[in-house]
Amino acid sequence: MAAEITPITNLDPTKALFGKSPVSIETVGQGKIHKDARQACTALNYFFSSVGVTHTIGPQYLQHQLNHAVFAETHIGSDKPLYVGIKTVTVGVEANIPTPQPGQVHIIGGMCIGGSETITGVDKDGNKHALLESDVPSTLNVPVTKLQYNPKPTLYEVDTIGRTTHIINEMISNGIHDDNASVFWHVPLPEYTLYLKQYMDSGVLNREQAQMLMGRLKQRAEVLTNWFTDKLHVKNVCVGSPLEQVIQPHVLFDQTSNLESILARLYSDPTWKSIIDFTQISSWTQLADASYTCMYLQQAAQTGGAPQLVGVENPDEAKILSEAKKVAIASNIPFGMTCLYPHPSYLENQATPARMYRHKSTQPAEVTLVFNSYQS
Repeated sequence: MAAEITPITNLDPTKALFGKSPVSIETVGQGKIHKDARQACTALNYFFSSVGVTHTIGPQYLQHQLNHAVFAETHIGSDKPLYVGIKTVTVGVEANIPTPQPGQVHIIGGMCIGGSETITGVDKDGNKHALLESDVPSTLNVPVTKLQYNPKPTLYEVDTIGRTTHIINEMISNGIHDDNASVFWHVPLPEYTLYLKQYMDSGVLNREQAQMLMGRLKQRAEVLTNWFTDKLHVKNVCVGSPLEQVIQPHVLFDQTSNLESILARLYSDPTWKSIIDFTQISSWTQLADASYTCMYLQQAAQTGGAPQLVGVENPDEAKILSEAKKVAIASNIPFGMTCLYPHPSYLENQATPARMYRHKSTQPAEVTLVFNSYQS
């Protein structure tokens, strides 16, 4: 079967989709319509020059027509372009954020460990519910009688690993010395555990079902983590989660565990204290969402501003930086960070959106195309 995803360079502008968002390739020009693109090119040039990465910025850019996000044509080392978005935050200049040491870079990012069809619950009436959808846990309260688990990674997970390791490796190979680089990669197993806890509390899952699924997700996280670290050409790599010290399955699935006690334990950490004071956390899933914000702020605090703080994230994760900025401003926390958003090289080219996130339509040929497209 022919692959149904298409390289960016072969886009049909009437069908090109990233998730539900139409995408088009444009050429940078003068005038208001290209203002965001010109600013993105300038910002990328400044960032790569500041960290010593050899690069060129091309004349084209990728634009999401629904949210107006711009991804500039970026060449690092090779002739094959990446399309990269950029956002920079600096909070608390008056609080004397240390000037980053030249060449020192601390990279932060993360990955999904499940898609919308990884875990499906079937209720007594035969209705199917995707149990990893972010908007489901707080509304679903129907017990499931059957569970369907798909161990295969979604195309988007494969793409995330290939794409993020590729841009990091390219930066290391073209200017950033490996000895001056470190990586923290967020593997959100505790956060996904909180989804299962939410389902337990609402009666969707029983204890045995939740424990079984927890074991499956743990195995999945280990496989994806090993895949990521094997492809990454950086010696100093740490993986984990801001919640890993307090969210552990054998404790969480105890019915005596409650949100208030977990929040009380987290409150002793200065970063968590700022987040809890700023955010009204009233559910397990809200705590999971807050953990992504905490990841950025904790890493900034732990590095003390000495290295340049760099995020390498999926395009739809820009909200993490925005939330971290809000907390930093409200809590008067010094925080400086530049986030890069490398865009997938392959997009959906059909009428039905969001195929990259799903299992049932993913073909082996597509996985091979994506995997090979990010080889250095």
